[in-house]
Amino acid sequence: MFKRFSLFTPVLLLAACGATSSSNPEMFSFFASESGIKGSYNSATYSQAHVRARVAGLACKSGKLASYSETNKDGIVRFDSACVGPQSYEESTAFTVNDVQKTGHITTSMDGQLIQKKL
Repeated sequence: MFKRFSLFTPVLLLAACGATSSSNPEMFSFFASESGIKGSYNSATYSQAHVRARVAGLACKSGKLASYSETNKDGIVRFDSACVGPQSYEESTAFTVNDVQKTGHITTSMDGQLIQKKL
């Protein structure tokens, strides 16, 4: 099923996941690529401190963010960030996290294969 990968695939995944912040407030999602990390979360469920810690822990090899900014529109917070040092995955990677139900997954490309790992 996940045989072909293009840079467009994670963008589509994130677009699909981006809606989950409003339709499912228990989830948040973000996309890490060479240009940085972008995502969204529902402020009724998650705090900035929680999201920053999860993004840094999942996306950054150092576990630290070099920058973080966000905008809040009607309770949906959109954020941009960057890691201190390299990211955890060399390819563009989409993350969907549900810390309320303790579920989620990471979707990335490894050796040209699209891989989905459960958290």
